[in-house]
Amino acid sequence: MYCPHCGKENSDSAKFCKHCGQSVAVGESTSASVTPAGAGIDYLWGYRFPAGTGFDLPTIQASLEKKKDYKLIEHQLVKDDVFVYQKGDGKKSGVVIMAKVRDEIFILGNEKGLMSIRSRYINKRFKKPTKSKLESREMTASLRKAVSVTAIPQGSEKDVETGVGGWLVLPILNFLILYPIVAIMEMFNGTVGFIAVIDTAVAAYMVFAAIQLMRLKPGAPRHAKLALGANVVSAVIAIIYVASQGYDPDSQSNLYSNMTRVIIWSLVWMWYFAVSKRVKATYSN
Repeated sequence: MYCPHCGKENSDSAKFCKHCGQSVAVGESTSASVTPAGAGIDYLWGYRFPAGTGFDLPTIQASLEKKKDYKLIEHQLVKDDVFVYQKGDGKKSGVVIMAKVRDEIFILGNEKGLMSIRSRYINKRFKKPTKSKLESREMTASLRKAVSVTAIPQGSEKDVETGVGGWLVLPILNFLILYPIVAIMEMFNGTVGFIAVIDTAVAAYMVFAAIQLMRLKPGAPRHAKLALGANVVSAVIAIIYVASQGYDPDSQSNLYSNMTRVIIWSLVWMWYFAVSKRVKATYSN
């Protein structure tokens, strides 16, 4: 018997958990999550393969184990159709659990502490299976045991929006539309040659970063931050050049105002890409 509050094993005749002291009597909180008492979490996020989708347990198991960085680390639960893998080594290692729950296959994991096993890999191998909740009441005792000892992300702590949406749309649109237009205009309005070349190069890199963001490439946020950083450097170079050339005060004032806005805008979005939960959930997976 496993405690419905802390997930630890107890004797079948126990009335109270010897680890956390909570009641384990039949009928009392039997659908609670295998999380510490008080956490209030009763489900897990994972990838669900419903019956009839053409994927059975041996097929998915073979596909996972085909990648050499998946190592089976828990052999006792295999007889109960629960497979616990270690993915990778060192600081970047994670745990992936594959289990058969009634007629469905469920895959979940704690790789990098984010949602579930890398969605990019899963989608590539299995053509976008459904990402959904696995309710506590659906979990078998063996799956509960596996989850309780592997720090699988649970419940609301992983309820975060993913994909290209929300505020993320704004920088992508700017990268794809606004900055290329500005760069093209600079080429025809007499902007100093080397400044126009720098801005064109930055705009081209922004388009590349936007494409990476839309394709959900893991390195896309890094490219976006580099493009924004290059934009700041370009603005600073323009300010220094104008100040050294002795332009009339009105021209200098207008340029300083425009470049200050560019710098502030770029720094704000660099901060966004560094701290956004949507960005981390979308591209770290």
